[in-house]
Amino acid sequence: MKILVIDPSALALDFCLRSMSEGAQVRWFIRNKPEGQITVGDGLVQKVQHWEQHMNWADLVFLPDNAVYMADLDKWAQRGYPVYGANNFTAQWELDRQVGMDVLAAHDVKLMEGETFHSYDKAIAYVKSTMGRYVSKPFGDADRSLSYVSKGPADMVYMLEKWKRTGKRVPGFILQKFQPGIEMAVGAWVGPHGFASPWCENFEHKKLMVDDCGPNTGEMGTVVYYTEKSKLADKVLAPLEDYLVRAGHMGFVDVAVIIDDKGVPWPLEFTMRPGWPIFNIQQQLHRSTASWMLESL
Repeated sequence: MKILVIDPSALALDFCLRSMSEGAQVRWFIRNKPEGQITVGDGLVQKVQHWEQHMNWADLVFLPDNAVYMADLDKWAQRGYPVYGANNFTAQWELDRQVGMDVLAAHDVKLMEGETFHSYDKAIAYVKSTMGRYVSKPFGDADRSLSYVSKGPADMVYMLEKWKRTGKRVPGFILQKFQPGIEMAVGAWVGPHGFASPWCENFEHKKLMVDDCGPNTGEMGTVVYYTEKSKLADKVLAPLEDYLVRAGHMGFVDVAVIIDDKGVPWPLEFTMRPGWPIFNIQQQLHRSTASWMLESL
């Protein structure tokens, strides 16, 4: 099997190496940064400079990310090329959090209170007027430091004013009302006929140290397992199956939630791509690294 990995952020070295160990030929595209070439995986995997020139070569085109090239890749997928990943439409469920919340609401999934903003001043005025405790989540591939769980309205206002003062730019962000509870997520792999795997329940751990001590990180680790039955999936993911098929989504979809003390799940966000580091853990659970992707196409 010939696999082209279009990986702008250089996330999929492990996937490439696993695929090669199973006999696949792999070509890996990484988007270099203005300050210079990314050296991750040098000497381990064949790298290519222009992914478009290798589309005809590939049996499978794997997308580890969904932030760039999506409109161009949609055109290739529409021409019948074996692209395994999100499309431009379903990527927006994650990149624009309000779009994702609208999708859930349209399928009768209960949502917590939240407002979308494109201005720090308007967000500050909103928090001052409501005096609520909020969680801030940025849109798109933004600075992770803009994700913040406030301790109260004064704390949230302080952070918003700090981001404004230091020039933190973001295409938009959502303020969701703080909901105490347990954070959990459920996902599944999607093929052209619907969900193509058992449910994948998972728990992220974001604090730097054990026992939830220390500052938040992007993610320190994840507990993952597959299960044939999931009450959480029945409530927040199964209702979307037909819509995911009609939308042409391929690959992983995941909904993260807060579960309150009454057992009610309140959605936080979508992930419309392989998650990191969850995908590295999932690979250890899969029977093969990539052949099942090609079969699902």
